[in-house]
Amino acid sequence: MDDDPLVLDGIRKDIEREGFKVTTSGSGEDAIELICVTAYGLVITDLVMEGVNGIQVLKKTKELHPETMVIILTGLCPWLADDL
Repeated sequence: MDDDPLVLDGIRKDIEREGFKVTTSGSGEDAIELICVTAYGLVITDLVMEGVNGIQVLKKTKELHPETMVIILTGLCPWLADDL
């Protein structure tokens, strides 16, 4: 999931090209709704999003599906991390 449609579409295309089925979400809220009804093998999420952020998605995913792997991506500059 990512709130940037270009990033979301690019990652989706790359993963589908490798033969995997992909479900996308444009927000953390929508992602958590999906995670509540489906167990995924892998969740890829942006760290910084409006509303529900990537850490919250990670926590909910692990709470519901501890076996699911989660990758958190960010375009955030390290020197801005204190502003999260």
